[in-house]
Amino acid sequence: MEADLARYYHSSIVDFWDGRLTPWQIAARIRHLPVESACNAALGGDELTVAEYLLYDLIHVHTEKPHPNDPRVKRAEQAKNAQIAAAHARARDRRDQLGMRGSVLRK
Repeated sequence: MEADLARYYHSSIVDFWDGRLTPWQIAARIRHLPVESACNAALGGDELTVAEYLLYDLIHVHTEKPHPNDPRVKRAEQAKNAQIAAAHARARDRRDQLGMRGSVLRK
């Protein structure tokens, strides 16, 4: 947060302790940090601006394929892969409980 305050507003937390900034001013500056800020990245943000999201959406509309760098696509793929892995683990556990070896579809 200190680095973001210095980079975007040329101020510091010290300004708050010295009385040059009020708590409201610090809160407003933190609330309105840009998406590229270090705070946003530390909190798990994508570091993309609204313009970049709109460009990804335009590419998706024109090509009918999502842009490969779109973090929303990456998150969806990761969630899908996690669901598949969990399903495989449940199936493996169930086969172990039933005393079956391998897949029931293989001979």
